[in-house]
Amino acid sequence: MGLDKTELAKSDRRLSMYVKRMNRPWSAEAFHDEGPAHMAFLDSYLIDTYEVANKDYGEFIRTIGHPAPASWDDPRLNTPRQPVVGVNGIDAKSCCEFRGKRLPTEAEWEKAAHGPNGSLYPWGNDVDSDTANYDRHHEATLPVDSHPEGAIRSTHRFWNHPLNNSYGVGLGFRCAKNAPSDWEQRIRDSNITA
Repeated sequence: MGLDKTELAKSDRRLSMYVKRMNRPWSAEAFHDEGPAHMAFLDSYLIDTYEVANKDYGEFIRTIGHPAPASWDDPRLNTPRQPVVGVNGIDAKSCCEFRGKRLPTEAEWEKAAHGPNGSLYPWGNDVDSDTANYDRHHEATLPVDSHPEGAIRSTHRFWNHPLNNSYGVGLGFRCAKNAPSDWEQRIRDSNITA
């Protein structure tokens, strides 16, 4: 988990403005909170493939009478398949609990975002607008299944107070849950029969 300052991913692509900015000495020191790299051991868990969509969040607020998020009336952000945004941490936690789940831990999120090969991104070590919605390439958020291989850089940390919503930042959230106790045996059994 995490990333050492000296550990740089090998890439054949041109450096993005973000990478150039982060490679400057003052930026690297000021914003480096992703290190040091360290081992983290996790129990088996399941994490949603996509962020909670407005359609699903709408079911949550209608069913229990929860207040709508700040962005609920913004036509750029409120189509049914877009990720719900403008939700604070307490609202996200409540929605996940309504769905029989919980918010993932930081370690769980990072492990899932690394992908099967432990890359900086789930798809590899390069980022482009075909794999992620970043750097204002689009006017607003995209439907939750627009980039099936996408996420944020796996080690990127973003601190936010639980009462602060993400409106204007365009951040959604995913839910997770502990895997059933026989999960690993089910996986082994399915690999044997496949």
